[in-house]
Order: sequence, then structure tokens, then C-alpha cells
Amino acid sequence: MADQVLFARQNGVPVLKFTGDIRFTVCPAVDGFLKRLFVEKTEYPVVVDLTETTSVDSTALGVIAKVANHYHREMKMKPALLASPGDVLKVIKSMSFDRVFTVMCEAGVHGSFEELQPVQPEEQDMVKLIISAHKTLMNLSRENKAKFENVISVLEQQAEEKKQDAGT
Repeated sequence: MADQVLFARQNGVPVLKFTGDIRFTVCPAVDGFLKRLFVEKTEYPVVVDLTETTSVDSTALGVIAKVANHYHREMKMKPALLASPGDVLKVIKSMSFDRVFTVMCEAGVHGSFEELQPVQPEEQDMVKLIISAHKTLMNLSRENKAKFENVISVLEQQAEEKKQDAGT
């Protein structure tokens, strides 16, 4: 199974499918894609399919959480998130995704998908995306706040130091 992010529309429903090992390196492409998708006024929220995901890191989880935030804000709806029983399902539940998504253990979506092509952002843009993704995760629950508050603080401190070093 390849490590990739795929997109399709199934009967008008946008589907974002993650396969394999999903890491922060795919996040710029996903984030850019979601920004373009959110401009569209769709009738249905995006379905996030993690049934073929073997692992997912916290930055990718934060970007995925932005899906729920957007559709809650714009449509007052919880998008669906499909996951297979196992480690990924345990992780998304431990990150409070069941509060913002309708989490279902069902077969994944099949059909004709297009791969989101990787994007190579500038380093400072990547750092901003990583911090933003972790802040999104942190804001899902008190438990997440406790898990990510120090992480965000360290990331912001390192970003500021790097910015100051570049200015000298």
C-alpha cells in the first residue's frame, strides 16, 4: 500500500482517502487542497477515509481536524471519518476525533481517485503549518491541550529563534 493522499467525488460527496503511513510531509498538499475545497460551497461535507492508513502523525491529524472545524463552522455538521479497527482508530479516538467527526468503522470508499501531488513549501511555511495543525489538535479537548501545549510552546520558541538567527 503506497503512502499517499487521494481525492474523489462519490455521488457528489467529496472523499479524502489516506493510504499507508501518513506523515507531516503530505500536509502542505492536503492543507492547500482543503483551502481550495473549502472555497466551494458543497452540499455535503468531506468524508475522510482512513481505512487504508497504517499510521498517522500528529501534524497530519491536526490538518485532518481542520476538516471537522470547517464543516462545523460552515454547515453545523460533523463530517464522517471512516477507520478500520486497530491502531489508527485508537489514535483518532485518543485525540478526541469522535467529538468532531462521526467516526465509523466501515469499509473504505472505492472508486476512481486522483492522488494529491506533493508540495515543497518554504521552511517557514512548513513550520507555520506544523504549529497550526498542533493548535487545531490542542483545541479539540482539554486532554489534547495538556498533550500539546508544551509541544506548541517548543515549536514556537524554535521558530522564533530560527527567525532571529536568519535576521542576523
